[in-house]
Amino acid sequence: MKIKRYQIQAPALLSSLISLAAPACVGLEPVRNNNTTTLTTNASIYVYQSDADGFHTNTVFVDSGLNVMAFDAQFTEQQATKAVEFLRSKTSSPISHLVITHPNPDKFNGAGVFRAAGARVIASNETAKALPAVHNYKKQFFAETAKMFTEKTYPKLAQVDEKFQKSLQINLGNGVKVSLTEHGVAGVSSNQTTAFVPSLNALVVGDLLHPKTHAWLEGGVASGQANPDLNSWKALLKKLGSTRELKDATVYAGRGPDMLLSEAAKEQINYLNRAQELTQAHVDRTPAAEPFGEASLGELTQSFAEAFPGFQHPYLIQFGIYGLLGQIAAQ
Repeated sequence: MKIKRYQIQAPALLSSLISLAAPACVGLEPVRNNNTTTLTTNASIYVYQSDADGFHTNTVFVDSGLNVMAFDAQFTEQQATKAVEFLRSKTSSPISHLVITHPNPDKFNGAGVFRAAGARVIASNETAKALPAVHNYKKQFFAETAKMFTEKTYPKLAQVDEKFQKSLQINLGNGVKVSLTEHGVAGVSSNQTTAFVPSLNALVVGDLLHPKTHAWLEGGVASGQANPDLNSWKALLKKLGSTRELKDATVYAGRGPDMLLSEAAKEQINYLNRAQELTQAHVDRTPAAEPFGEASLGELTQSFAEAFPGFQHPYLIQFGIYGLLGQIAAQ
């Protein structure tokens, strides 16, 4: 593996919110080095990771030497532009496709930048159908509640050029084929697309897995509500982990470092089990009127940080836990 050190500017949009919300002893970790993995003579995988403005989201690029398929478009057009610039520092291969792995805004908000660069935007029917409702839900929060954007400055809704039902295979040339699968069940979001590249033994999963990184526990957004389904998420992980052709695949995730699927799936299932326990314990000891208060969320974030020492970005709990917390508090 060849590691390319890539300097990212300090965050501006989210850093102030994170510093206010996160407990003092949790802190914000350094950004992971963006990297290049050369797997065959002609093919490579590049990973760009945003700073906190983009929620430390990875954009994964599969370069056949003739064409590049990008996965997930970043939270803002500015971050998407940085991702494309990063790619251009690696290869001159054109960006032929952008795949949205699931309907969360850090996966689709920057799609316009990739379309302008020549990419055909691809999403499953389920993801494409979910985009408008998720877009409006997130726009209301970030523009009206958090005041991080205005109505005019929030990214426009992504346009999808090609939709598919359950599966789609795309040939990038040089023997590099990508098999897209829409699993049709809840994972980190309401539904989940994964991509397998057999010639590179690579599995791209979006935020279905968060190796060594705290998970986004909001759940899928439907009818203006966040609805996490941890049982469905774990079942999908078990299914992938038991799939013979994926047994030794390397996972390229939406956050966190690359990891073997067998290890990453086991780690994520353990994390989700523990997350449910930690959140239940927090609800049990917190007055009913206070679980979503700033101090309460800070305490819960601290519990996660202590339960998973060494995991990156505990601030993600502060922002995403409300889905799981609300679900458990309502029981």
